[in-house]
Amino acid sequence: MNAHRSISLSIASFILGLVALPAHAQATEGDVDGDGKSDLAWYYDSTTDLQVLRSDGSNFNGVMVQKPAGVPTWGSLADVNGDGKSDLVWYYKSLGVVQTMMSDGSTFNGAFAAKPVGDPIWAATGDVNGDGKADLAWLYATGDLQVLFSNGSTFNAGISHKPVGIPTWGSLADVNGDGKSDLVWYYNSQGVVQVMMSNGTTFNGAFSQKAVGDMSWAATGDVNGDGKADLAWYYGAISRVRVFFSDGSNFNGGLSHTMASNPSWGALEDVDGDGKSDLVWYDRGQSLVHVMMSDGVAFAGAWSAKPVGDPYWAGGGNSPGALGVGYPLL
Repeated sequence: MNAHRSISLSIASFILGLVALPAHAQATEGDVDGDGKSDLAWYYDSTTDLQVLRSDGSNFNGVMVQKPAGVPTWGSLADVNGDGKSDLVWYYKSLGVVQTMMSDGSTFNGAFAAKPVGDPIWAATGDVNGDGKADLAWLYATGDLQVLFSNGSTFNAGISHKPVGIPTWGSLADVNGDGKSDLVWYYNSQGVVQVMMSNGTTFNGAFSQKAVGDMSWAATGDVNGDGKADLAWYYGAISRVRVFFSDGSNFNGGLSHTMASNPSWGALEDVDGDGKSDLVWYDRGQSLVHVMMSDGVAFAGAWSAKPVGDPYWAGGGNSPGALGVGYPLL
């Protein structure tokens, strides 16, 4: 199973999510049953039901239904206790509480709650210290970033870091393949992607790269299966996804793929368990989830699934070293 997949969100979209949640369903992905394939989770805020559709590598089926307590402001799927199964991480703004519900492969249970200091403008989960458990990253409007380390049963004080400026978009992903999630920051005003490497105790050793044009969607995931998270850039005006491969110190030319339609939600997830992040696209107009398999050099072998209802929250999350993030629809 690929341990370096990642999903991310825009700051603007996250702030909108904090202010007012739309009135329809939400979706996310992660390996909930621990079989090495990313599953699809569908959340309905009207009923507060969470439905997990398990991936068998060529379709989503085998429904698991859960009813979390209340509608979250932000959510993620990430392996918080290091058992190979993605857990449900739920943030309630009104309470200032992060609730984690552990997956046993067939349901979510054994919850614990943590109370971070203050409300974030961006959040993510990823294994920043490389211990096999997903940690919680919290960005404040002051520009201060706090990472709370997971010990499997709670989140404790970890890293405090102040990046240069508030980003337009951000992600946690293992860009250099050392098993620790790095901080990937995009500044729209400068057109620059900055990567700050994690050494387990802080972020340093940054490299910067000039992005080719502004994007309407972005993600990180190991598309070519070399153990390093790559950067996917989606240009909505031309319906094209461009993936820049990471060599550990830079993002280089990778692959380009033209989409049939613009997505309402998108993710990079290893749906078939071959170690390469596939492109998962939700078309709200068709109410279809399209999956385009990565063979390392192109996205091919597409298939589609039709979940019940329209998604409202989306993100990702999976195994240790990876990221799980929730964000409102684009």
